[in-house]
Amino acid sequence: MLQHALVTNPNTFLLGPEKEYEKQYEAWLEIVEDQLSADRLSKLMASNPELHSQYTALVPNQVTPRCSV
Repeated sequence: MLQHALVTNPNTFLLGPEKEYEKQYEAWLEIVEDQLSADRLSKLMASNPELHSQYTALVPNQVTPRCSV
């Protein structure tokens, strides 16, 4: 599964998008950031142990959170 591969790979969270996708990524971020509340992120973490594991391993030592969970 692609989602599993993305979530379990730390580089998904540590590396920025490839140059050719930067504009699309920034546009996507503008849309998604409005939809990501702390409550919604908490539910995502609770329903996806692999995502929660990555969050615990990477935030705040390697990745600065955009909002608090």
